[in-house]
Amino acid sequence: MTLERDKTLPRAGTLEDLAETWHTLLGLGQAAQMLNSRSSTAVHIPITILGGFLGAGKTTLLNNLLSGEHGLRIAALVNDFGAVNIDAALVKHRAENVIELSNGCVCCSIAGGLTEAIDSLVHSKTPPDAIVLEASGVADPASVAHTCLFNDGLTLNSVITLVDAPQILAQAAHPDLSALVERQITAADLVLLNKTDLLSKDRLRDIKAELEKRFTSAHFVPVKNANIPAEFMLDARAPMSSFGKFQSGSPISEATFCTGVLHLDAPIDADRLRNFLAIAPDGLLRAKGFLPLAKQTTGIFQLVGQRWSLRPAQPDLLPAEPVLVAIGLRGRFDLAGFDRGLRACEVGSRDMPDG
Repeated sequence: MTLERDKTLPRAGTLEDLAETWHTLLGLGQAAQMLNSRSSTAVHIPITILGGFLGAGKTTLLNNLLSGEHGLRIAALVNDFGAVNIDAALVKHRAENVIELSNGCVCCSIAGGLTEAIDSLVHSKTPPDAIVLEASGVADPASVAHTCLFNDGLTLNSVITLVDAPQILAQAAHPDLSALVERQITAADLVLLNKTDLLSKDRLRDIKAELEKRFTSAHFVPVKNANIPAEFMLDARAPMSSFGKFQSGSPISEATFCTGVLHLDAPIDADRLRNFLAIAPDGLLRAKGFLPLAKQTTGIFQLVGQRWSLRPAQPDLLPAEPVLVAIGLRGRFDLAGFDRGLRACEVGSRDMPDG
């Protein structure tokens, strides 16, 4: 039997697409050299790499982030202003390469140079809370992320990949696209299954099951219209009160996700925590909060998918008591087990954390 190539699927990318990807990587490298040469860099802005094949919904997600009422100053780095349909009522100021919005967010074109765009954000008088870099539709997000790791002014938060849920299985089986799609999914801390409103519940369940079977380490999150709260995917300086809003009234379906608030009192041993999280707890998608540490200090804990960080908390951010909020997939994430695992990481605990 001869298989005919599906002519409805786009090709992996034109020379212009590949040149755009190379331009992004080169710009990130140049920005790293520039920022690393400036020892006065005092801020470390979390950057999220947004990947996904052509037409997956990356631009829609960016537009949702920029126009959302989340209280975060987000800087979106894009290749084309024209593709981002920003509500004119939100535009406070428009320049050649920057659109400043009334809610504090900015949209920056990198057509004039990614190096200059990142440098201006990092050294701004009011640097953003988070940066989101839209990778080319034919780019490998891991390559972009690795380049960010060498940038002293940036902290790599996560790699988020969007996929077109109705098309993803065909793309993953397509001879011209399969390798690229696989790289984009395996590089991601979270994979957003977009356009789920175009699928029946049964079809969505089958697609998700097939993807989880093939990509066993990936976390797949169904979304509609690329709509997901900013605090869910960004490691930003958002208050815990806003992060806890997922318990009710959230675009995230309560039928799909579960949330929990953990209260930890005893200091956490960093080495035990590292061992515990070496294998990500099944179904855990996002966690954010404060953990008590040795010598009466407190750390800010952030987790997105398989990536996590623990760094000292600034005194002005310390809560009355350490609280950690966790979000996971309902039916897979064991909140009680996660709580037990964290408590086994406490200094002096005789229990051994699973992991």
